[in-house]
Amino acid sequence: MEVTIKTLALSQGLFAVVDGDFIPPGKYYAIQRSKSRSAYAVRNYRRRDGRLTQRYLHQDVLGLSLDNPPEVDHIDGDGLNNLKENLRIVSRAENMRAIRRKTPGCSSQFRGVTWDKWVNKWRAKLKFNDKYYHVGLYTDEVEAAKARDKTALKLFGPIAALNF
Repeated sequence: MEVTIKTLALSQGLFAVVDGDFIPPGKYYAIQRSKSRSAYAVRNYRRRDGRLTQRYLHQDVLGLSLDNPPEVDHIDGDGLNNLKENLRIVSRAENMRAIRRKTPGCSSQFRGVTWDKWVNKWRAKLKFNDKYYHVGLYTDEVEAAKARDKTALKLFGPIAALNF
């Protein structure tokens, strides 16, 4: 079965991608979320109490309730890719663990890897349920990133944000 893809023009010269059978219930525009560093498509709608609020495109694509919808994760990390196959309902904690960013100012190009100047090696580490896990020390930055990814998969499962 072939999936048809449709693009929706947004503000700021951006486009959102949706399944071809999706009918937009309104006009969407782009917003930038600083923590996720991703753009999202949103529209304004008036709640039952008369107040104006925002509604995310991914909530409309999944047909989620207007009142208190659950968290949605974009599997590929792209907030403008709203194909149904790229969206999954997750808990708030799972959504936060799935954020695909590395720590600003970090010495490594990989998430969860830092240079330890005291031992002159790359340190692989991660945090899960408010506990820090020291994965190990490595002479090679890539090996440290792979080891961190392996541990992340064990702890986080399929929602792990991986380097590779």
